Amino acid sequence: MNEMFKTLLSLSLAGTILIFILLLLYHLYKNRLSKRWQYYIWLVVIIRMLLPWTPGISHVEEVIQKTGLDNSMVVADTNTNINIDKPLPDAIYSGLQHPITRFMQFAQHILDAASPVIKNIHIIWLAVVLFLFTRKVTIYQSFVKHICANSVEVNDLILLEHFGHIMEQNNIRGTIRLYVSDVISSSMIIGFFHPRIVLTPSVLLSGKSFHYTVLHELVHYKRMDIFYKWLVQITLCLHWFNPFVYIMERRISQTCELSCDEMVIKKLNDTEKREYGDNLLYAVRTGGPYKNIPTSVNLNDSKELLKGRLESIMKYKEKSRLAKICTYVLTILLCASAASLSIYKTPATVSSSAKKEYAKHKKEYAKHGITKKNGAYYYKEKRVRIFMDLRDDGSFVCFNYDEKGTKDLYVRRAKDNSIARTGYITKKEAAVILNDMDIKTGSGYMIADITNNRKSAKPYVKVSRMSKKEVPGSVAKLIKSCRSNKWYIISENNCQYIYYNGLPRDYAFQPEISADKDNININISDIGKPAENYVLLVARQNKILNIYYNNEHVSCKKITANTN
Repeated sequence: MNEMFKTLLSLSLAGTILIFILLLLYHLYKNRLSKRWQYYIWLVVIIRMLLPWTPGISHVEEVIQKTGLDNSMVVADTNTNINIDKPLPDAIYSGLQHPITRFMQFAQHILDAASPVIKNIHIIWLAVVLFLFTRKVTIYQSFVKHICANSVEVNDLILLEHFGHIMEQNNIRGTIRLYVSDVISSSMIIGFFHPRIVLTPSVLLSGKSFHYTVLHELVHYKRMDIFYKWLVQITLCLHWFNPFVYIMERRISQTCELSCDEMVIKKLNDTEKREYGDNLLYAVRTGGPYKNIPTSVNLNDSKELLKGRLESIMKYKEKSRLAKICTYVLTILLCASAASLSIYKTPATVSSSAKKEYAKHKKEYAKHGITKKNGAYYYKEKRVRIFMDLRDDGSFVCFNYDEKGTKDLYVRRAKDNSIARTGYITKKEAAVILNDMDIKTGSGYMIADITNNRKSAKPYVKVSRMSKKEVPGSVAKLIKSCRSNKWYIISENNCQYIYYNGLPRDYAFQPEISADKDNININISDIGKPAENYVLLVARQNKILNIYYNNEHVSCKKITANTN
């Protein structure tokens, strides 16, 4: 699946969580916090849904991975430890195995059936996005052209002088032109760079009606509500599949008018508030037939909203100090929640992180006489063939194989991850490593602990890396039909082949024998330089294979090769 679409899915999920939080708390803050805050707080959600940035990693990415929409594994940093998870106790495992297996098989059948749609879902998403955005822009342009064609500029000097006085009182600068039209349902402001306020004819009949209507529209202009509304529409186009976005759009549209009313009546006395409310009622009764569109900024949204607006006007009171404190606290909490809801990280992001890590290790190596030139490692001016940088727990920081090298070198790190010592790998230990490497492709190996006592160490099972050319014909045929970014276990005679296509890096694997001797746990770790690659391992025992990718257990589709 397209990486951009996976990122968008995680953004949409993060935004949905924030929308749900605001809806859940709505009745608590509805009449206690300012309408202005209730209007602008949605910007936090919009920014989270549009901005593909996150300070860290969270469970949102995991949710995307564990759904059927994403069968690929996220690349981990090269510093990830390779510690195999212990299997469940036999009693628990035997009780859970049957229902879990049946559920996984059922889910897999559903995913396989939907595979063609899932594979091209990002194309469907993009087509709908382009259609919706084009349609909204076209409708808005047609709307503006129709209004402009059916409106005339106000040339009454008294009204224009009054209009200029209102702008001066509210510290509004810029050129805004006044028009009147008998086709619009309510007064509005239109235009991005050349704004104009379009009034209904009834507004011009009363000085007070003109004053309050213009004042209302100027508040929209000062707050740049038209840009806010278009930002909402862009969010809706990108997340058209998310029903919560439509709920958010409606809430923002309603709160826009409520917050605008709040700013207008802030400096009005009770009599003026009543006059402002009467003006809303009068505007509803005298509006024209042409309905407004979501991207227009108008005086009254609908009769349904009018009742709530009138109630808010008559009940308006300056918010207490406690309410203001709660406003700040809730804003901080929601912003913190938005930041903690991390998003899916593309391999390119991780690759950039890996490059920084390699640069850091390069400086460490130089202090211990290890240098790197043109991709090759040197120790004491001699080219290194096998280079292994091991942590205290046996996991890899770096592994490199260079067939032109003459020395085999290891680096052992202390618990604080600093380099404790370096040394040469013995011929016997090198032979074990080379035996489990696919020299033809130059990147596979089996981890061998070169410092622990061999007598006390558990014996490794025979799991080897292979290339596609080396597998039997029946297995090769199945591999060709396997989908990318999905794990497979292919059984053929007494061998089990582990296959995965789409790994963004070179890899290492560590097999271990479980205590009951019936399972093989294989942990596959990303290492080396970023490069498109595939995993192909063969286990020559009939044991249950448990596959882990960067310490995370992965589900595999099990298939049997036809040897007839």
